[in-house]
Amino acid sequence: MMRVLKAMLLFAIVPVSFAQEGGTENSEWMSVGNTWFESQGNGTLGRLIALGTNGDVHFVWTRGVEYTGRNAHAYYNCWDESSGSLLSDTGAQMNLYSPARFPTVALHSSGVAISTFNEPYLSGPSRLSVALDFFPCTAAFTPYIVSEDTIVIWPKVDVDPFDRIHVVATTSDEPRRHCYMRASIDDTSNFEWELNWDIPLTEIASVGTNFPTVDIACSRNSQRVARAWIQDQEIGHVRSNVMLDVSEDGGLNWSSFGAFTNLGEVDTACVSHGGDPVTCNGDTFRPYQDLSILFDNNDNVHVAFTTYRFHYFDINGDEPNDGWHSAIWHWSEESFEFSVIGTAWYDHESANFLLGPMCRKPSLAIDTTTGYLFCAFQQYDHEAYGPCETGIGEYYLTVSQDNGRHWAVPTNVSNTPGEPNMQGGETPSEQDISLAKYITDGYVHALYMHDYAAGYFPNIECGDWLNAMIYMKTPVTDVPTEPLNPDWQFHASGTPTGEAPEVYPESITLYPNFPNPFNASTTLQFDLVKSGSVRLIVIDVTGREVAVLVDKRMSAGTHQVEFEGPNLASGVYFAKLEFGGSVFARKMVLLK
Repeated sequence: MMRVLKAMLLFAIVPVSFAQEGGTENSEWMSVGNTWFESQGNGTLGRLIALGTNGDVHFVWTRGVEYTGRNAHAYYNCWDESSGSLLSDTGAQMNLYSPARFPTVALHSSGVAISTFNEPYLSGPSRLSVALDFFPCTAAFTPYIVSEDTIVIWPKVDVDPFDRIHVVATTSDEPRRHCYMRASIDDTSNFEWELNWDIPLTEIASVGTNFPTVDIACSRNSQRVARAWIQDQEIGHVRSNVMLDVSEDGGLNWSSFGAFTNLGEVDTACVSHGGDPVTCNGDTFRPYQDLSILFDNNDNVHVAFTTYRFHYFDINGDEPNDGWHSAIWHWSEESFEFSVIGTAWYDHESANFLLGPMCRKPSLAIDTTTGYLFCAFQQYDHEAYGPCETGIGEYYLTVSQDNGRHWAVPTNVSNTPGEPNMQGGETPSEQDISLAKYITDGYVHALYMHDYAAGYFPNIECGDWLNAMIYMKTPVTDVPTEPLNPDWQFHASGTPTGEAPEVYPESITLYPNFPNPFNASTTLQFDLVKSGSVRLIVIDVTGREVAVLVDKRMSAGTHQVEFEGPNLASGVYFAKLEFGGSVFARKMVLLK
């Protein structure tokens, strides 16, 4: 009761009908709107919430006005920190045409919300729209149809430090294709925004009949942009892999990490060929249909993704019929290692109502002060289900204090346990949990749907119900950092298919230059144990900088740089390497 009263004082609005919403000891929550629509995103969810530097919190969602999804709209609401209130009780429509669906949101440096969503063009098939608010937290959106000739839907959006808009989306025709485009914003000085699409719609990959799995993230420190997606989604035992591209120049050019999961087909004859069932099962994880990506404080890319169907063989080498594991994994370009974020067991006998993994839809966030990573996801209760045997979900949250190498055992944040065979309109089910990607005020900010008839589709929910969109803020101190998840093995090489794994150095080293002494030029060699920002300069004996050899981000490995000093006098100089807060120096002698 004290928690509800506290939330009422802070947020001004907490409907009594949501008393069953749980939360951690100090978490606070409120309803920001409602919807008849049963899913806030197909495949990868994207960002439905964004935290402004001034404390404003922006929310977007699909607000259906009837259960079939017809007349659905892209809706927006905002918590105005200065006034201590919501923009409105129910939110405001962003789209011009109907139906509009699946919005995502990012913020301009001015605090203005930028949203992408599906919207029909002149009452035709859905196209990609980008909407910009007039002023921060006003809901005076101007939508722009940006894919008039191509049916591109399910968009995800992010904004880089230079206020360029980066969008990924998926075509609705088959074979489906993931696409990318970039726009800059021109202020015409007459209180109107103009979008300049300097990188037009460009195909990333053909993904067959795959769900819209693609996601995009921008660094807040540099021009780095990353996009990830799932290629060749599993059909039977066909392999599927998580793909990653990174741009160092704001989206102009892209370097591919390839399939960093690098999985082959499931060997269904592994046991019959003499393999141990436990070992054979180690290669049966397969990426599902959702992921989340993020840059950390050091500009490294992190990917969280769902896998499905573990334990293909039982102890006798036969395919078991009693269930399988689902898991959410973490991978980063810093370590090229996999770690478990959360796991859940799908038992056919007690949970045959589930339509997919027991845990799914990760959403990553980073504490910009501590560098700790957080990940939210939806996990089903083992026994609780609603009408038509659809599973009841919960909002789980976990944290990593070592940049994703280890994760704490997840915490049930929503904490609204259900019961078997609950009636429609009564299920306390949370789904489609999305985190604001930056934690700047000591709180994890989340938006999710409280589904009163658990499930994703009306035809399997035995009725249509008006559901609530819940905003919950949870202090980072409410998320336990111990105990840690046990280590699981993900059998992947960590390199693109067909390439040998690279052996990285064990320590950061700046080697003596060669030759030394030198006349015209010399070579400097250094090792990096991980990727990051590198600065390599030459100084004289007074400490004066005489040359900058490297000042950019570099990958892990061994690097060589040539130094020439034709305009320098003979004497002693020092090569100075700065990386990750450490400084290394080597003495050099120039003789002419």
